[in-house]
Amino acid sequence: MAWDDAALYIAAALEEPRAFANQTLHDSIIFRDNDFEVFIDPDSDNWMYYELEVNALGKVWDLFLVRPYRNGGPPVMNWETILPREPTETAGPTGWQPLSIAVAVQGAVNAAEGSQGWTVELALPWSLLKQAAQRTTPPKPGDQWRINFSRVQWNVTWDDQLQTYVKEPADQPGYNWVWAPQWQERGRFCSSLAEMRITCFG
Repeated sequence: MAWDDAALYIAAALEEPRAFANQTLHDSIIFRDNDFEVFIDPDSDNWMYYELEVNALGKVWDLFLVRPYRNGGPPVMNWETILPREPTETAGPTGWQPLSIAVAVQGAVNAAEGSQGWTVELALPWSLLKQAAQRTTPPKPGDQWRINFSRVQWNVTWDDQLQTYVKEPADQPGYNWVWAPQWQERGRFCSSLAEMRITCFG
């Protein structure tokens, strides 16, 4: 993780003997696949925070939480990190730069021979993050932004007939690993962001 005057940069390397990903559309429910997730809270109060999920196909689910799930906060699905496919007359310019993303798989996705892992690199421009930050971006000396990372993992096995991976057992809850402990969850989602912070010291 690093940052400069242009963006916040995040990279992760994930060991993955069976790269499993079926979600092929933007804003699909990406955690149905094995994924990597980022939670960003600009003002460190667990309210008004961003969530991004990425799978091994490089597909993204981006959403915004006005308040935590534990406080009845439904996700705002129309917060976007990518530009519209076509400009519209009424929308006008976005005023922000889109997310840059790169995913590389060591091996193959959904392949019988398996994989070694995959990497994901994200560049989140401050013009994108400031939409709900309610503070100056990029951060100034002394500012603190809460951030956490999560990985969703499913047990899968190769199905020779379907020629793809399937979840085994089919009704499993899935595993959630986080960078900093949460101690509790509300359903699948993190109920609060971690105490780990990005701090800028002059």
